[in-house]
Amino acid sequence: MLSAQVSTETIELRVIHTLLSPRTPMTMIAAGLCLLALFISTVGGGHRITHIFGGGELGWLVLCALTALPLVALVVWQRNNHLQMVDRMALLSETDLLTRFPNRPTFVKRAAEALTRSTGTMLLLNADNFRRINDEYGHTVGDMCLETLAEHIRGFIRHTDEIGRLGGEEFAIFMPGLSVADAEKVAKRLSEGTSINCGSSRVPLTFSVGMTRAGPHTTLDEALNAADSALTRAKSEGRACYRAA
Repeated sequence: MLSAQVSTETIELRVIHTLLSPRTPMTMIAAGLCLLALFISTVGGGHRITHIFGGGELGWLVLCALTALPLVALVVWQRNNHLQMVDRMALLSETDLLTRFPNRPTFVKRAAEALTRSTGTMLLLNADNFRRINDEYGHTVGDMCLETLAEHIRGFIRHTDEIGRLGGEEFAIFMPGLSVADAEKVAKRLSEGTSINCGSSRVPLTFSVGMTRAGPHTTLDEALNAADSALTRAKSEGRACYRAA
């Protein structure tokens, strides 16, 4: 009788030690605890546990609850994990992974909604000479340049602004409530750009910027088209500058 009891307790201790290992997956932990509780209630001496709670029906009821608890914990954990996964997938579907800005569809949706609420300035930015940088230094350096330009943009946007990477080296920003004078200051600073080290040389990174006033009286397409016309002028008039529609 003693040897059987020692053997049973040894099994219980080994199972517990395995389940508490940091390398054991959460699902295995919950399933293992459930099986362990079932083992204790049958082979491992469930009568000892029921005796702790007064024996009889109350003791067995408590034991059943303890047996089911790991399974309930597993279900709750799986549900929370699933919800976190859904939220992450939704975020990834709305985000440009290189710059971590909202992608084009997300910007279009958010900017169109923002235009109905407030008047402000629409900025359209295009990185200067980006094709030459890709051809001369390669696409890996080109990606690094886009990341650097994105950080440059972050230095000027507010939490109320709508920003997006429209594609390639083009970005758009809607800045609600910003005065014309302040918008011109931001556009000028953005156009001046930044630079990045590439081997022994320093590669300048600048923007051509087109800007226009926009609000409830304009559609998003109208605002982007007007800003694009101004951007074309900035490109043709020397780059690294801004022009207003």
